[in-house]
Amino acid sequence: MKYWFIRLSNVKYLSGVFVGLLLISIHIFLDMVPRTHYLDGINLLHIPSTAWIGNDFSGGYSMLFYFLLPLFSALGANLIVFEDKQDGYFLRFLQKRSITKYSLSTFSISFFSGFLISFIPLGLNLLIALALFPNIAPDALLNSNLGVSTSSTYFSQLFFSNPYLLIFFYMVMTGCLSALCSCVSATISLYTKNIYTAISSGFLIVLVMTILSYVLPTIVYSPVFILIELSPVQQLPHLSIVMAIYFIILCLSFYYFIKGVKKNGVI
Repeated sequence: MKYWFIRLSNVKYLSGVFVGLLLISIHIFLDMVPRTHYLDGINLLHIPSTAWIGNDFSGGYSMLFYFLLPLFSALGANLIVFEDKQDGYFLRFLQKRSITKYSLSTFSISFFSGFLISFIPLGLNLLIALALFPNIAPDALLNSNLGVSTSSTYFSQLFFSNPYLLIFFYMVMTGCLSALCSCVSATISLYTKNIYTAISSGFLIVLVMTILSYVLPTIVYSPVFILIELSPVQQLPHLSIVMAIYFIILCLSFYYFIKGVKKNGVI
């Protein structure tokens, strides 16, 4: 554990967090702060649960953050895998530990690193929203213009009854996608000699899915639109289907990760 802590303390493995914080800062200063001028004690449109980036119904800043999420999610601890392969570290490490142990430790670190890369900036964004706007729950009548419904928001009933629980759910869901992108990048880095291919892999997959979601809106769904609390899609896919696909991809990624470690670590 001490070894990994020392190694992960390198600032280059925090690049993804810094990019996430930059995008969140843009939203705070260009969207949140200007909204404070409209606070009059009567209008309930500008409250934390509607002002945080995941519920940015104007669309611009949330789309920017979630669209780039797969890209900066791959700028974390997953980079260790590519470095180990390039430096021949596998050959030295695997003489002392098994392939499974190395795979479990590095894959897990990649997962949690990716999760925090999005969760930390989103958490900061919510805290700033709580500091800038009155902590008032949304009103079903006064906030009816937002169009919250079961077709656009998972657990939509929580938006009015327990909005912060709903926000936490979407933050966790975003963190899970971020973690998956980090793991996919780590896996692909074992099969390519180009680090940029590994970093951009998750982004390119999401980009293709986003394009296809416009062409086949009832068949293909973009992760970008699913993660936004007020999704622009007409009908969200069932959550159980999303979770099933998620775990299938995660398991496949881990399977090929172990094969990649074995491929690069065995003479």
